[in-house]
Amino acid sequence: MEEKKVEIEELKPLRMSSTPPPPPSVLKPFVDGGLAGLLSCGVNGAIDYSRSISNDARYRNHPNYVLKRKMIPGLVLIDAFAFSQLLGYYNIVRGIAVARNDGARPSLYQEASSGLIAGVATAYLRIPFEVICLHRQVKSMGPIAQWSIRKLSVLQILRAGGPLLKRNAGLGMGMVAAYNPSVHYLIETHGFSEQAAKCGAEAISAFSAAACAQLAHHASSFNSVRQTLNSKGPLAFFEGFSGLFSRTLPTVVLFWASLDVVRGNFQPPTEV
Repeated sequence: MEEKKVEIEELKPLRMSSTPPPPPSVLKPFVDGGLAGLLSCGVNGAIDYSRSISNDARYRNHPNYVLKRKMIPGLVLIDAFAFSQLLGYYNIVRGIAVARNDGARPSLYQEASSGLIAGVATAYLRIPFEVICLHRQVKSMGPIAQWSIRKLSVLQILRAGGPLLKRNAGLGMGMVAAYNPSVHYLIETHGFSEQAAKCGAEAISAFSAAACAQLAHHASSFNSVRQTLNSKGPLAFFEGFSGLFSRTLPTVVLFWASLDVVRGNFQPPTEV
């Protein structure tokens, strides 16, 4: 009897180790993205506020700077919410692609499709909060805001938010779709370490985000794209790209770095 008990006790750990690991939580990417977005956008918001108050006294009370200072806290929360939705939806769609590939890595087309779906969904969720924040802050400024926007309703501003919607969708798509493939490429092709590959992927992700946002700005219709191409050439689609990239780079790099801190260092590069 004692020998049988010993055998049973020795088999228990083997049975427990053979059980499959629990499936990853669907809500975890939303939480991680929100925390990382709050950290990165909080840093950017503090920098923007310090720049605004450090301006010359002649411009410090200008409606542009006053409105910007008033909107910074609300925009930080909106950005954190947007990052949460972007990372969460991307992981859901990417997980479906992995399941269809029988666990294999998604192709570039699947990565781009996942980023596009997540970027568009996030842009549509984000823009109402952004417009409502803008409308409320302008109305609260009183006579200092002598703009026609005070006469517009929220619905009228939403109808005119098409360019902002396309820009946000392009930013989100390029940012998340480029990160994973860049990490794998730098590690497998160039022999980068994981941390070095993540740093390089952050810069590539920012460049991709700015490029997609720049191209999405011109993607209104086929006729307008053709007219721009015939009149100004292909370089016209990248006018102002350097400024957009310089504004996008700190936000994207801080987000991925904050996400790495939130999740802990040295995570598998296949998961974002």
